Amino acid sequence: MSAAGLIAAAEIWLAIGAVVALAFLFVGLDRVEPNARGGYVFRVLIAPGLCLLWPIVLWRWRLIASNREDWHNRHSPQRGAIGWMGFGMAAVIVLILLTALLVRPVQDLPPPQKIGSIERVSTS
Repeated sequence: MSAAGLIAAAEIWLAIGAVVALAFLFVGLDRVEPNARGGYVFRVLIAPGLCLLWPIVLWRWRLIASNREDWHNRHSPQRGAIGWMGFGMAAVIVLILLTALLVRPVQDLPPPQKIGSIERVSTS
């Protein structure tokens, strides 16, 4: 039950990320980074990262769109908030993996069969 909930949460996270990534790639990237105009291969390469890190993308996009970003420190992101987001995302990934390990079905192996002098375990 909890594994299905975590998988559903991950699917929702990625669905929101896909919407944000599409909006950012087609509308926001040219406004945020003028040097990226015409870089269509670059857009394809950053799409997976945008899907995973969409809260940071929205936050930075909002700062730039509202002219509240300090241009002198433009390429040095606010490490405190990003660090906590990264820690939270890493914790969620660990929880998903541990839950998947705990709820996986245990398969009973049949007893070994002796064929000649070699013991053989049937896995089917």
